Amino acid sequence: MANFAAVLIIVLLSGNFMALWVNSHSAEYLLESGLHVTPSKGKSTLIFKPDESVSGVFLENRQSTLKTLGNVMPFLEDGSNLDCYFLNASKTEYFRVQKHPGDSENAFGIFEVGVLPFMRTGIKPHESAIPAFETESGIHSGISEAKLFSKKGRSFKLNFEGNYSTYKYEIIEIPYNGKYKSSFLGKYNMPEYFAEYTFQNNKLVKFRFGFE
Repeated sequence: MANFAAVLIIVLLSGNFMALWVNSHSAEYLLESGLHVTPSKGKSTLIFKPDESVSGVFLENRQSTLKTLGNVMPFLEDGSNLDCYFLNASKTEYFRVQKHPGDSENAFGIFEVGVLPFMRTGIKPHESAIPAFETESGIHSGISEAKLFSKKGRSFKLNFEGNYSTYKYEIIEIPYNGKYKSSFLGKYNMPEYFAEYTFQNNKLVKFRFGFE
């Protein structure tokens, strides 16, 4: 424990504490500076389970978009825009759906949810009757960091910026002979999934997830 504290002090003094990798399964902390610190091993924590939907809209799923939000394509103007925004019923938070080039109509590969002050300026959002934007695992604006860890585990990359802390989870795999070991990535035929959760004062204010 003394060794861990000593290295941590060095990292803080060198200004490299802003990006911290946490891998609970190997009990290894990976710092952006390249330093490796291995504390004593403990029991492995909850394995990260990715979310696939927000309030009934599923990643890369045209039918779920049409059912929940309707035809989104007219909102993308002339096709040069790859995303659009929706407000919840009380207009306190937004839901951004983002396409990848080449995606099918009304199929979106990245979702973003946040409280209204975090929406980009100049955006003209569309109204919805959805009370609150929530994933199938119960992630929504306002939950605490402890609640996130109880649902997603502790294998994340942590980044601090001002008063904000962002936890990033990733599933990355290069397929072998076109096949994935991960059934989740294989389902979508995508090599990389990410989920980012941004907190302010221990409250979730924005989260994004999908395929890179």
